[in-house]
Amino acid sequence: MSKIQVRRFALLAGGTLVVITVVVGTVLLLWRGPWLVDGEYLSRKDLRSGSAALVTGFRTSVVQLAAVLGASVALIYTAFTYRLTRRGQVTDRFTKALERLGSDEPYVRIGGVLALEQIIQDAHDQASHATQVLASFLRKRAPHRTDQVRDISNARWAPNRLQGQVSSPRRDDPFSRKKQITASRRAARNGTSIAGTAPASPPTYPEDDVQQALRALTGAACRRHTDSSVPINLSLLHLTHAELGNADLTSIHFWGTNLTNANLENAKCPGVKLGAADLKNANLRKTDLRKAILRSADLTNADLSHAQAEECDFFNSVLRDARLCHSLLRGAKLGADLPGADLTGSDLTRASLSLADLTNANLIGVKLQEADLQGAVLKGAYLNEADLSTARVTADQIISARPTNSTKLPSAIAQNPAVISRIAEVEEEMESIFGSGDVASSSRLTSILHEARRYF
Repeated sequence: MSKIQVRRFALLAGGTLVVITVVVGTVLLLWRGPWLVDGEYLSRKDLRSGSAALVTGFRTSVVQLAAVLGASVALIYTAFTYRLTRRGQVTDRFTKALERLGSDEPYVRIGGVLALEQIIQDAHDQASHATQVLASFLRKRAPHRTDQVRDISNARWAPNRLQGQVSSPRRDDPFSRKKQITASRRAARNGTSIAGTAPASPPTYPEDDVQQALRALTGAACRRHTDSSVPINLSLLHLTHAELGNADLTSIHFWGTNLTNANLENAKCPGVKLGAADLKNANLRKTDLRKAILRSADLTNADLSHAQAEECDFFNSVLRDARLCHSLLRGAKLGADLPGADLTGSDLTRASLSLADLTNANLIGVKLQEADLQGAVLKGAYLNEADLSTARVTADQIISARPTNSTKLPSAIAQNPAVISRIAEVEEEMESIFGSGDVASSSRLTSILHEARRYF
């Protein structure tokens, strides 16, 4: 006998013994109970008089107690039966949802995704299983990247299984196998061959079932009932223009995933893994990126305005022309390419910008206290009202930038004659462009720079 059979037999035997004990005990109490409890007050001679009422009352109490016990047992049995019935219903719904996910019709697959989402909300104990199915469905249905993943082949920080890989469908992928069979049959009917056929270009937008699965997997209802410490792997997928606004991406891995033009506005992404991801033109406004990893990611022209990115790792990333206005970047690792980036009003206190390229970057009103700018390129960077009073920076770096009288510099650098001369030169240059009185106006300069970005 297996362990499960032994356990079931033990439960059945124990339940039977309890029932027999209760029945026998009730009979004994009805028969001998009055004498066992109140024997000193009973007289066999006077049972027909007052003592009989005492016996009757005791036996009535025993019967009532037995009725209460019976009702309790019935209630417990009913609850147990309901639980088993409900579990069977959930299992049946789960099975039907899985069947729908394998359908050839998009609307049927969407129905399967919605069914799994409802199961997550109704049966919390099945939430983790439904989440695993949704993640697997996404990995099978979403196109995989076929282009070169940036710097992932030699990246020590990337997962070992991703090093040197370019994603392709697995041979045992049922969805890919279905497509191959369909293509083979079509080629056989047409008398053609599928050998050497160029792969179709990936879609610009996710298919409806893929987008619905993304919403279900990252929605608040799903994440609330799943263990956020268990990672969900969506690496090396092609998810351009994906809609992930207000999504909860905690513990989801997007290593090398193509999220070009994706919308992640106001998404919750603390600690998310976006290393080597393609996020060109992505919307990351007001996104929570605390301690997120975006090493070697491509964020060209991405919008990270008002993002909360404390201790975020942007090392070796490309942030050319990216917008990081009024973002919280305390302690962030920004040793990245930032030419033309807009960091107006951002807080980079204690941030590491060592070896960063900030050519022509907009650093107006930026807080750079205790920031590390060693080896950073500041050529042409705008420093109006920027606070570098305690930053690790050299005079040569300041001279190469565009400091003004409103720029707060370390005392030793501020007294450097070459720096003083450079400030005067920049002030004169700006006065000739903007006119007198507007030289130190950060809002005026910022608006002009923003306007220029629209055309260049």
